[in-house]
Amino acid sequence: GPMGRRLSSFGSSVSRSRAESVVDTSTTVGAIVQRMKVAHEAEKLLPPHLYGALARTTKGCKLLTSRMARLGRLSHCLDDTSARVLHQRAAAWALGNIAGASVEGYNMVDQIEGVKTLLQCAEGAANLSVRGACLYALSLATACSTASSSSTGAPSYKKSPLAPSTPTAAGAGVGAS
Repeated sequence: GPMGRRLSSFGSSVSRSRAESVVDTSTTVGAIVQRMKVAHEAEKLLPPHLYGALARTTKGCKLLTSRMARLGRLSHCLDDTSARVLHQRAAAWALGNIAGASVEGYNMVDQIEGVKTLLQCAEGAANLSVRGACLYALSLATACSTASSSSTGAPSYKKSPLAPSTPTAAGAGVGAS
């Protein structure tokens, strides 16, 4: 079906990219641009995250809300140091995709303290790949702000509560005197 063709196309893009990187070791601008084009095409073929796709619609948000305990388990899995790294990273991706899909999705994740858990794990998880997944998930979540939403519930790209504040003149940061 269509998914098989996409996966086949994705596989051939990856194979081509690998072949190019083995054969062409030059760092010319043309070679770099070509690799970027191949990578960009491969990105278009990746399927969307199921929970993120659900959180984009009102009906999907209602379904996720009815399964709030499942979302709570995602947050718990992320915070559980005895959980497998793969499961922790999957939980981070799921929470980030839900939170970044709509304001209602962000509110759901925030309600189960998923945003707080993502922040804590991004700062202190023992495994660096879990930290990286949490950082990426937080970057997805910053797309939505709880303060404002459009009439469609689509992500609002106004300043999010997670966005860093700009330094003031008094506290200009590192190296300021």
